[in-house]
Amino acid sequence: MRTTALLIVRVAVLAGLLLGLGPLWGTTAMAEGEPHLEQAAGDESLRTVLAQVAQTTGYEFLYRDALISDKHAAPLPAQRGSAEETLAALATVLAAQGIGMHVDHDRRQVLLYPETGAATGPRRVSGYVVDAERGFRLPFATLVWEEDGRMRGVVTNEDGAFQAQVAPGTRLRASYVGYEARAVRVPLGAARTELTLRLSPSVERAPEVVVNSSILDTDVDTTWQNLIQPSLAAPFGEQSVLRALQPLPAVSISGAFSDGLNVRGSRADGFQVLLDGAPIYNQSHFFGLFDAFNEDALQTVAFYYGIAPATFSAPPGGTLSFVTRPGSQRGFRQQVGVSSAATRATAEGPLLSGRGSWLISGRHSYLNQVSWFNNDRLVAHGLDIDRPSRVVSTGATGPMALSLQQAEPSVRFFDLHGKVQLEWDGGHRLMASGYVGGDRTSQQGQQGAGLLQPGDLDAFIGSGSTSLQHLLRARTQNAWGNEALSLQWQQPLPRGLFGRTTVAASRYYNTFEKNDFVYTRMVQPDGTPASAQARHFLAPFQSENRLLNLKAEHLVEGGLGRVSSWSGGATVQYFDVSYQEETAPRPRFNDRQESTKVDLFGQVEWKEASWLNARVGLRSHYATGGHFWRLSPRLHARLFPERRLSLSAGYSTNHQFLHRLSLERNATGNIWVMSSAEQPPTQVHHTTAGVHFKATPHTLLQVEGYLKSYDNLRQHESLTPPTTMQTSVLLSPWRFTNTADARGIEVMGRQRLGPVDWTTSYTLGRVDLRSADVNEGQPFAASWDRRHELTTHLKVAPAEAWTVHLNWMWASGAPNTLAFTDATQPERLGPYHRLDASLQYRQPLFGALLDARLGLFNLYDRSNPWYRAPLPQVAMDSSGRPEVAFETIEVFDLGFHPSLEFTVSF
Repeated sequence: MRTTALLIVRVAVLAGLLLGLGPLWGTTAMAEGEPHLEQAAGDESLRTVLAQVAQTTGYEFLYRDALISDKHAAPLPAQRGSAEETLAALATVLAAQGIGMHVDHDRRQVLLYPETGAATGPRRVSGYVVDAERGFRLPFATLVWEEDGRMRGVVTNEDGAFQAQVAPGTRLRASYVGYEARAVRVPLGAARTELTLRLSPSVERAPEVVVNSSILDTDVDTTWQNLIQPSLAAPFGEQSVLRALQPLPAVSISGAFSDGLNVRGSRADGFQVLLDGAPIYNQSHFFGLFDAFNEDALQTVAFYYGIAPATFSAPPGGTLSFVTRPGSQRGFRQQVGVSSAATRATAEGPLLSGRGSWLISGRHSYLNQVSWFNNDRLVAHGLDIDRPSRVVSTGATGPMALSLQQAEPSVRFFDLHGKVQLEWDGGHRLMASGYVGGDRTSQQGQQGAGLLQPGDLDAFIGSGSTSLQHLLRARTQNAWGNEALSLQWQQPLPRGLFGRTTVAASRYYNTFEKNDFVYTRMVQPDGTPASAQARHFLAPFQSENRLLNLKAEHLVEGGLGRVSSWSGGATVQYFDVSYQEETAPRPRFNDRQESTKVDLFGQVEWKEASWLNARVGLRSHYATGGHFWRLSPRLHARLFPERRLSLSAGYSTNHQFLHRLSLERNATGNIWVMSSAEQPPTQVHHTTAGVHFKATPHTLLQVEGYLKSYDNLRQHESLTPPTTMQTSVLLSPWRFTNTADARGIEVMGRQRLGPVDWTTSYTLGRVDLRSADVNEGQPFAASWDRRHELTTHLKVAPAEAWTVHLNWMWASGAPNTLAFTDATQPERLGPYHRLDASLQYRQPLFGALLDARLGLFNLYDRSNPWYRAPLPQVAMDSSGRPEVAFETIEVFDLGFHPSLEFTVSF
C-alpha cells in the first residue's frame, strides 16, 4: 500500500512539474477549437450530412473524426441537381464551421481540413494518416511523392502525424501494411494545409513491426513490408513479436524457452522494451514462451537494433517500442480469441461522439486446466520436470535422467491493457494507457530419484533421514510481473512543430524460491591451482527484486527543408531498485539503489541530396547514483540511397544503467540491479558498415558488418565459470568488471515473386567475454555465442484467405559451460536446427472477421541440445546407504508441439 501511494504521489508531482514547464518549451495550452454552433431545430450531425452527400454524389470524404465531432448542420436538400452543385452547397455549410474543403474530381474524393488563410508557392504541409473504419491514427505510415524526377518520402511518427514541404498540386500517396494505399493532391491556395488520409483496411490487416523506422530513405522501404508479421510467428498458439524478429540476421536464434533477445552479440539485459513510452521489465510470459503483451491490443511496433535515434535512451542491445492500439472512434467493436494456451477478449468504442475512444483488452492462460495439444508436456518442460535428456557418461535417455518426479506443477499468466484517448479540432490529443501483467509458477515433488528403483525410493523416504530426505522434497516457487501507467499529450505547435509530453510510471516485482538449487564450487585438495576440481552441492536459493521507475519526457520535432527534420528534448527518470538474496555462499545479501537520471538529446536527419542521407544525434546522461555523466553520440549515413547499389556506415556509443541478471539452467523471472558509485554503467561502442543492392523492386541483398566493444557487463556468479576464490557476504553476487568484444558479418537476401515471399539470412559472429578472476583473465565464449546462424523464411499465399509460413533455422552449438571445470567435456554442444510452420486462414464470415491459425513447432521433432548440467541423483553406496551424487546430463529443447488459435472480430 505504501509503495502504491508513493507511486501515485510521485507521478502527480512529475506530471505537475512537466505541465507547468510546458510553456518554457514553446508549448501551448490546449488549442481553442472553433466555437460549436448551437444545434437548431432540424439540424443533424455533420457526420450524418457528410454521409448523405457521399451517398448522393459518390464522392468519399477524408477527415479526422475530431474535426467534425459535435458539429451540426442543416441537411442539404435530397434533390439538388449535379454533384458539383451539391458539393458547392456543402462547401458553404462547412465554411460556417471553419472547415475548408478540397475536391479531387479525378479520384472522386473530398479533403476536409481546418480553414486557414491563402498563400502560394512551396510550403510545409502537415497532416495525419488514419484508419478509415475506426478513425485512429496509423504510426509509421509511408508517404511518397515525385519531385523533379526524384521519388521523395516521409513516414508518420509514432503519433501518426507527418509534415513535408511540397508544392501545391503535388500528388501524395500513403500506404500502410494491411491497408489499401490512397493518393491525394495538395490543395491550392491554403497557407497551412492539414491533410488527413483515410486508409481502408484489407482483410490481411495485422500489427506490423517497423524496423529502424526513421525518415524514409527511398521506396526500398517497401521491400521490408510484410517481412516481420507477428501473426505468422505463433508456434505456440499466441502471436509473438519477439519470435517474429528472427528473420533479421541481427537477432540470435533461440529455442522454445529463452532468456530474452540477443541482438548483435549483446546480452539479453541490453534489450529495452517500451509500451507507450513506459519501460516494461518482464518481456515475456512463461520463461520466454509467450510475449508479455496481448497482440490484439497492439497497433504497431518499432524495432531499433542498429544505430538508434538519439530520441531513445537505447541500451546496447536495441529497443522495441510498442504502441497500444487506440479504440474505435466510429462505433463499438469486440474481439474474442482462444488458443491452445490462453483465452482473450478485447472491447473498444467511441467517446464524446467520436472525439475520443476507449479500449480494454485482457488475456489469461489455462495451461493447467486444459491438457489438449500436449499442454501438460509444455508445462513440465518449462518448469524443468521430465525434460528430454540423456546421461552423458552412458548415453542412456528417458526416465533415468529425470530431475523431478511426482511433481505438482502450476503455471498461469495474465495481462490487461487499457487505453483512453481524446482529440481536439486542432489535432491536440491526450492519451492515457495502462498495463498489468504477470506470471505465477510453482512445482514440488521428489528430487533426484531417477536412478532409484521404486522400492529403494520408498525405503529411503521411510528411513527417517532428515538431511537427504529434505533434498528429496523439492519445491520451487516464482512470481513476477509489471505494472505501467502512461499519460501522453500530443500537440501541433506553431511554425509546423510537433510536441509530445509523456509522464509514465512502471513497477516490477520478482520473487523466487528454490530449495534444491545446484551450486558449483572449485576446490583444491592439495592447495595448488593445478588440483582444482569442481564440486556440486544442493542448497536453498531465495531472492526478491523490486523496481520502481518514474519517467517524464518532452519531445519537440520539426522540419528542415523538404523532407529533412530535427528533434530534441529531455527525459527525467527516477529509479528505486532493491534486491535481496539468500544463498549458500551468502546467508543474507541486501542491495538498494536510488537514482535520478536526466537526459538531454537532439538529432538532425538530413535528406536533401540524392547522394546522401544522414542522421546525426547526441544524447547526454547524468545519474545522481554515482554522479555519472556520459555522452552518447549517434551517427548514421547512407550513400547513393536512390541507386541500386548503396553504402551505409554508422557509429554510436550507448550506456546502460539498469542491468538484468540471469541464473544458469534455472527458469526464473528477470532480476534487475542498478549501477552505483562502485559499479559504473555498462558502455558499448558500436560501429557498423553495409552494402545494399536492390536488383529489382522485389529483390534485395544486403551485407552488414558490426563491431561492438563492451565495458562493465554484469553477470550473476551462477552463470559465470566458477573460481576458487572465497566469496564474501559483503560482495555482490554478480561480477560487474566483465568486458566483451562482439563482431560479425550479416547477410540477408529477400525475394518476392507473386504470392511467394522468401527471405534468407546468415550471420558469422563471435562474442568473447573477459573477467580478471575467470579463466585466468583469458577470453572465453559467452553463453549466448553461436558462430554460425542461418535462417530461411518462406511465406506463400496460395489463395486469398490462406497463408502458409515456413521458418527453418540452423545454428552452430552453444558453448558448454561445464568445459571450464571438466577437461573431458566438449567446448560446444551439437548444432541446433528446427523447422516451424504455420497455416493461417482469414476471412469475413457473417459480418465478422474470422482468423484461424495452426502452428507447428519443431516440425520434424529434432532433439536439439539445449544445455549440459549436473543432475542430482540418489544412489546406494557399497554399504547399502543412500547418498546424493551428480550425473552430467545433456538436456534437449522442446520437441514437436502443435497449437491452434481462433479469433473472431465483430
